[in-house]
Amino acid sequence: MAKKPSTLFTDGGLWNNGRPEHKTEMTRVEKTIADEARVNNFQFSQLTSGMLRGATLSAKPEASSIQSSVPIKKRVKPIRPSNTSNPSGLRTYNDIVKSNAYAQPDYYPGPIKGRTDYEKDRLGNLMAYGIDPSKMPYEPAEHLSSSHEIDRFDECIYIKEIVP
Repeated sequence: MAKKPSTLFTDGGLWNNGRPEHKTEMTRVEKTIADEARVNNFQFSQLTSGMLRGATLSAKPEASSIQSSVPIKKRVKPIRPSNTSNPSGLRTYNDIVKSNAYAQPDYYPGPIKGRTDYEKDRLGNLMAYGIDPSKMPYEPAEHLSSSHEIDRFDECIYIKEIVP
């Protein structure tokens, strides 16, 4: 008898395996387990809420805890009529003007800042000398150099004269 080809690689690769098919018995068992879990959760919530209220536990389960719950109907939102007279959704120029969209709000100036010491010095310098010190270019001080250049040998002699 011929060997059946390996299904590991012929069904679409190593990681692309299809879901295994369940038999109808398995689906029925799964539904039963899900129903029992729902009933157990409902009974558990009934017991805990009764205990929180201080009620005593009854030996018989309530008939309402065994019955399946009724599906809740979704609320339908009512359709509100449009406030605009234009059904296309675009507002007309007259509607925009009536809604005061073009009205300018009243102008309220912001608070006035107090003058800082730096600003007072800058303005005083500007009024006294006519020069704004913050706009003056920074020039580093030039080092005073001696009139003649000292070569390396003279530096050694000069150091010996200074240090006894």
